[in-house]
Amino acid sequence: MGSQTEGDLAVLMDISPGRNLSAYQGGAMSGEQEERQRRAAHNQLLFRSVNEQIIGMTENFRSDLSDLDLVCECWSPSCTGTIRCRLEDFEQLDRTGNMFIVLPGHEDLGVEDVVDASNGYVVVRKRDLAARIVEQAQDR
Repeated sequence: MGSQTEGDLAVLMDISPGRNLSAYQGGAMSGEQEERQRRAAHNQLLFRSVNEQIIGMTENFRSDLSDLDLVCECWSPSCTGTIRCRLEDFEQLDRTGNMFIVLPGHEDLGVEDVVDASNGYVVVRKRDLAARIVEQAQDR
């Protein structure tokens, strides 16, 4: 994602009421920020794994499905939110990369960027340490 304009930032703020962008200002990370990024990456990888199992279990009757109910892939281990997603839309998401599908308001702008916000969910991309952790996990 390239540099963001003021308009882009305003859209992000509308997606995430009560959150601000000052949590991420670049530069060196504190130990707390680093741990937060590690936890977020590991939690989101876990939720992605659950969704991949859901997709695998629906393989045999996918032609009869139009929608899927997936778990929110946000950073919070206590999140129990579900996302209804059209199968066609889900299949177009870049699931091999560093992107996750979350409920609106569940994105964490301190460790990830919003890539898309439509259809009742938000697609986020990890950055910095969290991105490296996701990439390493996918290489295994």
